[in-house]
Amino acid sequence: GSGIAEANEINNAAAAVMRVGPDLIASALAAPSSAVSGAAITVTDTIRNQGGGGAGGSATRFYLSTNPSLDTSDTLLASRAVGSLDPGGTDSGPIELTLPAGLPTGSFYLIAVADGEAQVTETIEGNNSRAVLLRVTAAP
Repeated sequence: GSGIAEANEINNAAAAVMRVGPDLIASALAAPSSAVSGAAITVTDTIRNQGGGGAGGSATRFYLSTNPSLDTSDTLLASRAVGSLDPGGTDSGPIELTLPAGLPTGSFYLIAVADGEAQVTETIEGNNSRAVLLRVTAAP
């Protein structure tokens, strides 16, 4: 209210970020660095709710891509169920993914997408994916 004269009148306010709803992210993704086309690989991911509200159950989807960004040309490999998560909570687990047969030798990306089926309304929807590089060798 400007009731007290101060040497500096412009430093009287403060702000803070307050997270209201859930915000799911793929906080970790571990996969082999190389694999053979058509082979099964074991991948482990961690989904974290970095929001301020609880998140109901969801599913993490795993895609194979030629680039680190998810788009409609990517191949869905599998999904892993994720239980409800309190704010700050995590859910980790392994899943076996089978690479498509007939892939050429080259570099691909494995992409994990938290809430890949869009089951949870989140405060931020655009931060759900994480990618790792996977070197694929054509099957003999």
